[in-house]
Amino acid sequence: MAKKFGADIGYSKVRIILDGNDTVYSEAAVVAVSVSDGSVVACGNAALAINERVPGSVKLVRPFSGEMTPEAQYVTAYFSYVIKRLKMRGASLLLSFSGANDGETETVYVRAIQKAGAGAVSVIDPVYAAAQGCGVLGVEDSAVVNIGASVTDMACYRRNEQVASSTNSFAGNAFDRAIISDLLKNRRYRLSPVEAERLKIELASLSGVGDKTAVSDVIRPGMGLPKKLTVTEKEISASCETVFENLADGISDMLRTLGHAPDKIILTGGSAAFKGLPNALAPLMLIPIEIAPEPENAIIRGIGKMLYSI
Repeated sequence: MAKKFGADIGYSKVRIILDGNDTVYSEAAVVAVSVSDGSVVACGNAALAINERVPGSVKLVRPFSGEMTPEAQYVTAYFSYVIKRLKMRGASLLLSFSGANDGETETVYVRAIQKAGAGAVSVIDPVYAAAQGCGVLGVEDSAVVNIGASVTDMACYRRNEQVASSTNSFAGNAFDRAIISDLLKNRRYRLSPVEAERLKIELASLSGVGDKTAVSDVIRPGMGLPKKLTVTEKEISASCETVFENLADGISDMLRTLGHAPDKIILTGGSAAFKGLPNALAPLMLIPIEIAPEPENAIIRGIGKMLYSI
């Protein structure tokens, strides 16, 4: 039997599953590039390791932002590493990637991954794969909202049929950028994207009435001096409000195109771990809202199911 595998390319992680194997392999979505000559030194988790062992000798590049067409050389280097590690040379691939598929991006991925040693590469709709991973296709009348880093993909399903779909740019990174921007504007401190992500998940209830706090590492611009700063639930929630409203409007607009409301909305994707979302969305949508089990793995689990049928 010909070998098959699946990959879901996200902003921070690439998740991989092999045909007939339920294990999800996760690799950091980074490439280590030599500071001296610009060559690719390592990829994935190995790139993080070499950066820790020899700091300053490499710079880490995130080639899969979802907001621009990736550079083919990085895609080829990355998948050469993955294919060699998992012994999948010549195997066919079911591929999902974050961000808008503008045709050019799909061509870059397909050609670069085949150059890396894969066989046939088929690109699939991430929200359809997420619906497969949630188990709603064929048995539910549901909306699936996949909140990634760069975009939010949404679709409504009536049994196996997709009856509405939409995509917008109000996703995980937009929340993080809003938190970074407001902290810099209001308190004159700069926050790293990693810290913004952590604070979003820990504090952003979106209710604006909680009293939780968290201590964050920040830097005063122009001085470069690190500092510990106590940040509150109210200020982080306030930073997220505009992005949340735009995300909610996008979901509402899609639902209005339907003849009737779906039974429920299921949130998937890495940014669905933002625990304030369900409680904030429910009174606006008037529909039960759930976070999928392992929301960050919904797409790759769906791809794993689809591997059985090809």
